[in-house]
Amino acid sequence: MAKYKTTFGFADAPPLGTKGMVLTVKYDDQIFGHLMIGKASLTWFEKNAKKKGRKVSWSELQKWILTKKEIQASRP
Repeated sequence: MAKYKTTFGFADAPPLGTKGMVLTVKYDDQIFGHLMIGKASLTWFEKNAKKKGRKVSWSELQKWILTKKEIQASRP
């Protein structure tokens, strides 16, 4: 069965212009992509992308998330 694995490290100089956090997402021990988290937005990079990513603002992310069905879960 395939498993997702996420690790993170602090970025030294992300292209967003501020220091942020980069999450590396793996699927079956292969890199699936990288999610760069900054103070104003998130940027998703495909596994082999170096300079082009897909950027979304926090407000755009919130609007998208609010379209999803709520589930029973406990908050960390």
